Amino acid sequence: MAGKRAYRERARMEDVIRKVEKEKGEGWGSFRDRHGDWGRDLALWLARRTTGMTLSQIGKQAGGLDYATVGMAIRHFEACCQRDEKLLRMREKMKKDLVS
Repeated sequence: MAGKRAYRERARMEDVIRKVEKEKGEGWGSFRDRHGDWGRDLALWLARRTTGMTLSQIGKQAGGLDYATVGMAIRHFEACCQRDEKLLRMREKMKKDLVS
């Protein structure tokens, strides 16, 4: 029998982007190409954790990013969350909202 994870509804990339736009107060197009932007990196991290998409699929939907760029942005964001408790709490709340 499959675990609970197999039955959970998956988020869509559009939902992830909309949630991050709302949190940042600006449109995806204005920050998606900013290297190191916490909003872009948060969206990529959330997409990886909640959509079930591969790094390549996330990159394509995020505006044509290479899978290596997506992976590096996710690792960078995780490191930032280790240093910033507020960012970590926001990340976990948004993840919970997307998967519930």
